Amino acid sequence: MKFQLNLVILWMQFGVGVESAVENAITAIYGQFVVLGCSFTVSNKSSLEMVYITWQRKNVENVVHSYYYGVDQLQYQDPRYAGRTSLFLEELKNGNASLKIQKLTFQDSGSYECHIHYKTKPDRSSVSVNVVAHYEEPILGITQKLSSCILSFKSHGYPKANASWYKGDNLNHSLSSKYSSYISEDGFYWVQSKMEINVTEKPSSYTFVLRNPALNQTISRTLHLNSESTTGTPHSPSNYPLIASCIIMMLMIFVLFCLYSSTIKETKNANGELI
Repeated sequence: MKFQLNLVILWMQFGVGVESAVENAITAIYGQFVVLGCSFTVSNKSSLEMVYITWQRKNVENVVHSYYYGVDQLQYQDPRYAGRTSLFLEELKNGNASLKIQKLTFQDSGSYECHIHYKTKPDRSSVSVNVVAHYEEPILGITQKLSSCILSFKSHGYPKANASWYKGDNLNHSLSSKYSSYISEDGFYWVQSKMEINVTEKPSSYTFVLRNPALNQTISRTLHLNSESTTGTPHSPSNYPLIASCIIMMLMIFVLFCLYSSTIKETKNANGELI
């Protein structure tokens, strides 16, 4: 076993000096899987037990996946990839050394190198992975003030998205708004956009647009506002507490009046005179 380990280390050091091919780029989705392509030429007369395959992060010594002596060598694998990587073993005879990585996280983004040693000199190829995530349906928020109304949208995805507000369906000129973002513990970008409007404006509509260029994703939502939803008419929810208070006060006055009348009747004498 000691001889095997030394042999692999020597091959990896030798392989580093080989000129790599042009690096390919792949965009992958968070939580799903990606296949990193790598191939080599197979001789029908040669045994596949003599092929050495090692996948590594570029410029990092930790092993993502390795295969030699006809089996996977998972004891040398970086624990972050445990249970998430696999080769297409049935395709090795065709020279397919591609690697499948499942349950992708944002930490899986980066460059990977495929090292192949099979009969001839070592060979190496590179592939770059960019893990992204679709933005979820935005959460709408409406905050009403005395003379204005604040509209807000909030959503999360990856990477950071752009957000804009427009008047009606005119997407040529964006409106003034406040944009903020932060990264949560699980690596997602949370973005929020707020816009304040004057409640005295005529009934209108406003369109919110969120753009995630990494996935060509666009979320567009239009809000139709009228005078009742922005100015606080007697039927708006903001006046319900005042109406309820008035009703309760009227009931209390009526009860007091009834109690007073009952007391007056009890204090009258038989001739109808007060005692």
